Amino acid sequence: MKKENIPVFSDDFSFDSLVNVVSDDPLYFTVLRSRFIDGLSLSALSLKYSISRSTIYNWIRTFASSNPEIVDFMQKKRSIQPSQDEAVALKSEILRLKKELKDAQMRAHAYDTMIDVAEEMFNIPIRKKAGTKQ
Repeated sequence: MKKENIPVFSDDFSFDSLVNVVSDDPLYFTVLRSRFIDGLSLSALSLKYSISRSTIYNWIRTFASSNPEIVDFMQKKRSIQPSQDEAVALKSEILRLKKELKDAQMRAHAYDTMIDVAEEMFNIPIRKKAGTKQ
């Protein structure tokens, strides 16, 4: 089995040293750096550098086709992965919301029971019948 020479990236790798040169334009690398390292959107890049979004999209597509391992790495780096603290906070929030739901369901059942008892005790219909005109 043939091993591929895929570079090992760290958080502080040099973007410029790994890039296969596609363009002589210095703005090209500035825009790509802003997109992949800073994570700016196409619209933000377009406004910031006064370049059309289609041009930026074409630059990104050209860059991605000639440097797929860098693009893959940068997309994995930007993907949303909750930290340990966030995961614990989310789990506690879920537990709190489940408890609130259970309390609300018990309250609704208690109200239904009160209406049933009142209807029996006073012999009057309290609930509206479905489909009646108002």
